[in-house]
Amino acid sequence: LSTASRLEYQQGLALAKEIIELPDHLRDPFIPLTAWHVVEAYCKDQAAAVLETLNELEIWASPFFLNHIAPRLMRRFAEAGSRSNFLCCARLLELAPDLAARAALMGGFEKAFEGRTIPALPDELNSRLGRPSLSMRIRRGEVQALEEGTKLLSNSQVTSADRLAVIRAFGTYQGTAEVWKKLLALAISVDLPSLNRDAMIALQNYDDKEIGITLVNFYPKSSSALQAAILNLLSSRSVWAITLLEAIGPKKIPSSDFDQDLLARLSLHGDSQINDLVHEKFPDVEEKTPSLRLHALEQILSAQPGDPYAGESIFTERCASCHKLFFKGGEVGPDLTRYQRDDLSTMLVSILEPNAEIREGYENVVVTTNDRRVLSGFLSDEDTNSIVLRGFDGADITISRKNIISLKPAGRSLMPSGLLNGLDDAALRNLFAYLRISQPITK
Repeated sequence: LSTASRLEYQQGLALAKEIIELPDHLRDPFIPLTAWHVVEAYCKDQAAAVLETLNELEIWASPFFLNHIAPRLMRRFAEAGSRSNFLCCARLLELAPDLAARAALMGGFEKAFEGRTIPALPDELNSRLGRPSLSMRIRRGEVQALEEGTKLLSNSQVTSADRLAVIRAFGTYQGTAEVWKKLLALAISVDLPSLNRDAMIALQNYDDKEIGITLVNFYPKSSSALQAAILNLLSSRSVWAITLLEAIGPKKIPSSDFDQDLLARLSLHGDSQINDLVHEKFPDVEEKTPSLRLHALEQILSAQPGDPYAGESIFTERCASCHKLFFKGGEVGPDLTRYQRDDLSTMLVSILEPNAEIREGYENVVVTTNDRRVLSGFLSDEDTNSIVLRGFDGADITISRKNIISLKPAGRSLMPSGLLNGLDDAALRNLFAYLRISQPITK
């Protein structure tokens, strides 16, 4: 299957179709994406043949196709953006035999326009789309949808899922002052924690100074996860960065919450007031260095075994915001489940010296936009129209390529140095005992 895209399109598509119709591969970690790459390889030059392959009810009845192929296919044609590609989208909607198939396609279509407004579409596609979702209509700038969405933001009677879709839409299409004020209220709401971070991400699209002032005052009362999101947001615009730096102090924002990456990003604004505040608040700033060296740590870990059950809480506190291990943790850094955790030397170097070798796909980049934002993270996804940047707070921000002035490597890892500082010998052994477990454990 991995070489099927080299075949003539009739053979390659026939092989992919046979795999797609088999139910056995639905949960395989590799086959779905491999099958998609085969189909995608023929989309540019043989789009008609791809669509003809789908003109059978059996393939639309396949969960494999609905979960892995249909959304990607719709997204691929929508992202390409030409009239002929939009007509392919219309044809897919015409072929969809039921609501489940249509929902799979529409999910891919909406994904194609995250982070950017929707262009004028051919009549043939508009007629097949019917009445799009509210979030899509907001992205298209429809006046009625903008009014409806603004009201929905503060409507406690609607579901969180509906509000979430509108929040994300207003993170793409800039609304009025009323919109950002409602987003700000949702960002600091203690009653709606599931919406806090997404509202914070949507505020990236706005630049009012009041946003920075409100979030700085909210910072001491917020969770550690939200504090990371606040730092990420306020460091992105110079008007907020000044407010952020002026608030540093024991009663609001401790200086210890600022790492090297954040300080480096602040300096990229090129603002003299920001630079003066950084020098004032951090006169002797230095890179955190590990308090342990490799040989000393190896001796501590080899002295006696640790307790993985006790180590789990240390992992949760120090590692899980970025890394996943057996389905527990975040997705900022690599998933450790498949990592070579039995190779202690390699793992120790990665932790003690995170900048020594950065794993491919997780290189930290800095993006400057034409609305004067400075953002950093690694590229979690990209296409010809936009990129998706995942920051140190784990949030994904979609940025249209037409809004990007520069995209440069930061030359440093998102993973902080000195991660093991402050842990005694027993805690170190417990943490590494947990990191090296061969199967999930339950406390």
